[in-house]
Amino acid sequence: MKTIYTYKIKKSVSSEAKSSDANVFNIYISGIDTYGSISTVSRSDVNIILTVNMNTHKILMTTTPRDSYVQIPDGGANQYDKLTHAGIYGVETSEKTLENLYGIDINYYARINFTTFMNLIDAIGGVTVYNDQAFTSYTNSNYSFEVGNVNLSSGEEALAFVRERYSLDNGDYDRGNNQIKVVQAIVNKLTSLSSITNYSTIISTLQDSIQTDMSLDTMMSLANAQLDSGKKFTITSQEVTGTGSTGELTSYAMPTASLYMIQLDDASVASASQAIKDVMEGK
Repeated sequence: MKTIYTYKIKKSVSSEAKSSDANVFNIYISGIDTYGSISTVSRSDVNIILTVNMNTHKILMTTTPRDSYVQIPDGGANQYDKLTHAGIYGVETSEKTLENLYGIDINYYARINFTTFMNLIDAIGGVTVYNDQAFTSYTNSNYSFEVGNVNLSSGEEALAFVRERYSLDNGDYDRGNNQIKVVQAIVNKLTSLSSITNYSTIISTLQDSIQTDMSLDTMMSLANAQLDSGKKFTITSQEVTGTGSTGELTSYAMPTASLYMIQLDDASVASASQAIKDVMEGK
């Protein structure tokens, strides 16, 4: 095996919460709606589970919409609320919420914000994705995106693309699909030989803007294993669905507010859960 990285970072990270098969694991990606310090308490607007099987070289990305009406443990008192509010109680609460929803163990988490995302896109040299709806960004009108392959060459441009929901036909569902496209493109780049051999630079760039319980040793062990293998990952995605409504469901955190929330379809959740387990079992 060729070792690509032995550099030590001074910044400490939390110890890993669970022991796991080194080759099969789930990572929860929590994206919060803030710039600057990653320690800021905020809602979790992006909630993606990456199911990774190093043995079969498969990665499954599971997206749960931010407005999903779910039972939130810990500070949420096991009451129902929209998923994004779980982030207010901490990333571990969001993680537990999704573990309970899908009946799985999540081995690691990575909490990022707008600054992290932009730094990552810049560090890997941008990504190209297919856009199926023409729109101008509501949050940054400097950026418009036509139908077809779009090159998101900077972090600022990529952020404008993944944040948009108001200009899209199906709002948050379409935004979730765009986020999946970009995350998939990022994962493809990060698992490529060129990025793996440059992990030291990428990690140094991100170290102060990401919160994770995956140790640096684990990150580098996985990177070295992928470099040694040289096999390309097959990446697929799924998103749970349901019925959205405004004011019909009660929020535990905001009981008097008339909020938009999504009652998830049980069959959709069960199907997503089974797909996660299938990848973990090497199917």
